[in-house]
Amino acid sequence: LDEVDGVRKVRGDVRDAEQMRRLVKGHDLVFHLAALISVPDSYERPRSYYETNVGGTLNMLEACREHGVKMVHTSTSEVYGTAQYTPMDEKHPALPQDMYGLSKVLNEETAAAYTRRCGMTTVCLRLTTVMDFQNVRWSEVHRDEAYGWLAQHSTVYRLLDRASFMRRIPLSAIHDAAG
Repeated sequence: LDEVDGVRKVRGDVRDAEQMRRLVKGHDLVFHLAALISVPDSYERPRSYYETNVGGTLNMLEACREHGVKMVHTSTSEVYGTAQYTPMDEKHPALPQDMYGLSKVLNEETAAAYTRRCGMTTVCLRLTTVMDFQNVRWSEVHRDEAYGWLAQHSTVYRLLDRASFMRRIPLSAIHDAAG
């Protein structure tokens, strides 16, 4: 990952609850991006996906709750499973077909429960077709076409407008969205 001013990246293990408590302490916002993400691998190692993705998110939620820290976490369009209709939107039923998608549904619901029960601030970004536009050759993909495609196929495109598309969104914008 690129270096970002004011952001401290840490290598650790979200399954280690004590480490998560130590790392969260003293901060006001955590971006929880840790997860096992391979759909095919989730068929082969479902327990690992449950322990890492669900158990790790629970550890992060507990650490954030204990220290009064806001949490932004990522989910995935894999929570939808096979499309019941297109384009899929936030009202589409969650019908995951693998442990990866199921783990993300469980994470979303667990975070929502922490928000309701504990008054914690959590924000879930359900990402769809994440693309690295820094490494795309613009002769092949044009910004307007890419923006239009994202607007039709993504459940998070509303976070972007034409001015912010194709550039980094300031951390303060996400922090403000987290309340």
